[in-house]
Amino acid sequence: MDIYNLLSELGVFSIIIAGCAWLLRSIGNHLIDKKFESYKSELDNASSAFQQKLDIELENYRKQLRIDYLKHSRIHEKRLEVMSELYRLLIKLDKNIKNLTAFLRPSTGEDYEERRKREIIETSEVYQTFKNYFDEKRILLTVETCELIDDLNEKYSESLRLSTFKDRWNIDTKTALQMSDEALEIYERQIPKIKRKLEDEFRGQLGSLES
Repeated sequence: MDIYNLLSELGVFSIIIAGCAWLLRSIGNHLIDKKFESYKSELDNASSAFQQKLDIELENYRKQLRIDYLKHSRIHEKRLEVMSELYRLLIKLDKNIKNLTAFLRPSTGEDYEERRKREIIETSEVYQTFKNYFDEKRILLTVETCELIDDLNEKYSESLRLSTFKDRWNIDTKTALQMSDEALEIYERQIPKIKRKLEDEFRGQLGSLES
């Protein structure tokens, strides 16, 4: 009996084969584990890099939101200041126009002609102040607000022109009364409608600023 047959009978050959198979499986598992760990490490690195990139992008987005919010807040604060000042000037102008277009005025003891000249000059100055301020700040206002104020400017200017025409030119009494009536009609009927719309526009914007 040769050595091969002897080993076969003894089962040693089977043991050797089994051992080789086990060794191959061990090596295979080791290689698999090694590749798995390597791939896992790559995924972890990629995930970490992606997370860092995501964190940076989120932080940049947060900073941009802060900047946008501050810009938005400052614009609204400035708009609020402009609306407040415009309304103050508007009330002052309205009061002056009311005095010029009124037919009956309480006596102050001042000479009528002198009083009239003073009030015309004051009203013209107030009107110009209102118009100049609006022209300078209109970029901060909405299109709707600008359109309403443009309408008011036109109506106040027309009422001022008509109510003072007789003071500036020598015209007959009938024509002067007609112009005064037109000036009063503009002041009492047309201007209040536009003013109410402007006030509603201001209130709507103030409401949006508070929300």
